[in-house]
Order: sequence, then C-alpha cells, then structure tokens
Amino acid sequence: MRAILRQLVRYAAAAGLILAVFLGAGRMLRPDVRRPPEPVDPEEVARVTARRDVSLNREAPPTAWREVDYAEGEAATWWPQGEPSMLADLVRDGRLPPVAERVGPEPLVLEGPEGVGRHGGTWFRIASSEGDVGIVGWRIGGARLVMWSTEGYPIVPWVARGWEASEDRREWTFFLRRGMRWSDGHPFTAGDILFWWVEDVNRLGTPPAWMRGGDIERVDDHTIRFVFEEPMPLLLTHLAGTHDFAIPEHYFRPYHPELGDPELLARTREALRLASDRAVYGRMRSLFNPEAPRLWPWIYRAHTGTPPYTFVRNPYFFAVDTEGNQLPYLDRVQKEVRPQNLIGISAAQGQVTFQLRHLRFEDYTLLMDGRDDGHYEVLHWYQATRSPLTVFPNLNRRIDPA
Repeated sequence: MRAILRQLVRYAAAAGLILAVFLGAGRMLRPDVRRPPEPVDPEEVARVTARRDVSLNREAPPTAWREVDYAEGEAATWWPQGEPSMLADLVRDGRLPPVAERVGPEPLVLEGPEGVGRHGGTWFRIASSEGDVGIVGWRIGGARLVMWSTEGYPIVPWVARGWEASEDRREWTFFLRRGMRWSDGHPFTAGDILFWWVEDVNRLGTPPAWMRGGDIERVDDHTIRFVFEEPMPLLLTHLAGTHDFAIPEHYFRPYHPELGDPELLARTREALRLASDRAVYGRMRSLFNPEAPRLWPWIYRAHTGTPPYTFVRNPYFFAVDTEGNQLPYLDRVQKEVRPQNLIGISAAQGQVTFQLRHLRFEDYTLLMDGRDDGHYEVLHWYQATRSPLTVFPNLNRRIDPA
C-alpha cells in the first residue's frame, strides 16, 4: 500500500510541475490586457461594413445580359469586331476565321458593372482535388440554355436567345442563336439538344426528375420545344440550374456504345485499356478530354496527369460586350490542387486571383493579416445560401392527421 501511495505522490508532483510550467509560460506569453487595443481606422471600418452590404435591389435587379435588336446587323455597336491579339494573330495567319464568323450574327451581349473591359490575363485558382477542377464546366464557366442574373431573378437568355411559353405552361419553345458554334468550329443546332435527350439521356441514362413526363421536339435547326403532360411553370428555373442540356452529335455519335463506329470503339477501347464501349463513351465525355467540343468560355488545353490544369479561351465563344469585343476577357484559367487545410495559406500568400470556394471562416485572421504582403483584398461577402447549415425545427415532430 505504501508503494502505491508513493507512486501516486510522484504522479501528483509531476502533474503539479507540468501545470506550473504551463501556467508560467501562459503568464509570460499572454498579451498585456492592461493596455487598450490599438484604435481601428474609422475609414477601414466603413469600407469593411460597406462590403458586407448584400441588400438586394428588388426594384431594378442588376443583370449583365443586354437586350439588343439583331436586325441592326453590322451597323450595331455590339456587332462582333474586337478580339484579343492571340486570336487576331491566328486569323491573320489563316488558322481561324474572322471573329464575326466565329461568333455569329446573334451573339449573347453582356455588360459588366464596370463597363467594357480589356483582353488578357490569367485567373489563378486552387482546387481541393482533380474532381474539384471540374467546376470550370458549370460554376465559373460552362453553358446553360438560360441563366440566372446577378441576384438570381430575372432569368435571362443565354445559349437560347429567347423563348415563348403556352398559356398553360405545357409547351416551351426556345429559339437558338444563328451562327453559334462549338469550340471546334462546328455549328451548334437543335440536333445537338435532341441527340443529348434521345440518344444520351434516354438511351444510356435516366432523365432528370424535372423532365419526367416531358419530351423535347426539334422544330428546326434553331428552334427546340419542350412538351409536358402537366403544366411546368418552373422550367426556366430548372434550366438555369443545369449545364447538361446538349452534346455535340458530330463528335460523340461515333463513340456512342450502341450507335457508334465499331472499329473506332474497338481501337479506342484497346488504346485506353477500357472494359467496354460504354466506358469508352464515358471517357470521351470526361472533362479531361481536350478534344471534346464545348460551349464554355474556357476549354481544356491539353491533358496532363498533374497540376496545374490550364483552360484557355474558346475562340468560338458566342458572347460579346456592348462594343463588340468577343468574350471572355481573360485568356486562361489555371488551377492548382492543394489539400483543403493549405488552401487558405496559399490564398494568403497571394497565389489566387479571385476565389471564395474552400476559404473558410477559420482562415479569416490569416487572410486579413496577409493583405499587404500578398497584395490582395478580402471582400466581406455572404454566400448565396448564407450558411451551409439549415435548421428544421419540426423535422422530428410526428403529426397524425387523424
């Protein structure tokens, strides 16, 4: 018993010594709370407060889309006529057609909040994984039939230049842009939407929930109609939220596992060491296939097994600004991959151009302290959802209607 007591005394003495060390270190290292904190610059406080203002303009919500009269033709200020030097050089060398031919006579016309911009530059971003790189195809680029405005509504034309709906909202007719092209220069038509719907979604996959009870009809090369058994008043909302509505038939039909070229499928399956024709089709549809034509503002340049992943401007992108300069303004988007816990540190070192994704509240102090050395600004914005958490107070309450 005495031996046990002696051992307990030793443990207690050791614990007391460790506690004393920690208390002494804490006393020496703690800040001097007797001095008041340094006063904060009132102008800095005002700037931060102003950037936290996310009030919505419900009377006149902002939108980058501009309605124009396509009948004006070449006389219009928005007529495609300006392009970056990197594309102008290719036109001069005969490797690209002129910008008006690439964009077409019915471009999407956009105007940013700061007016007309300048061509050039690279957008540096950081992703958490190779899969996370894929947001370039839907979040920071991509293409949709219609698009949300800056503050959500109104929904505005995008790939489609306009639409009409029947009074009962069972039929929706969309008018596509004449002269619009895929990134390889091949014309984009209603046939590409129909191929996606008939041969891709319905033959190889499952229609999205909002298209159940619906069908798509081709009216002509530049007109498509959505037809529903029941009224579908929210179709625009669904279309504004999806980037999957069309695929280039001229490229993907030869790789289709049921309709494609058997010899091409066999060669590709062997070259890529894939198990089936369906796997070949899936690989060709991958984001990391630089040969697949896109409608995106930036397209994958060349496949690489390691970062950085580089996306360059699409020479056939269908949008211009109000002075006819082909968009986008930026030449390329370059993405590095970092572990999640290092993304905030990388941003604080000035390694990103503009980014919200993967930056968390615990990074705030680090980001604010690094502004001068990293030559960046911290904008105090809220996410559109305001919080990743939602409270449902009645979720666990059982209600018996009887």
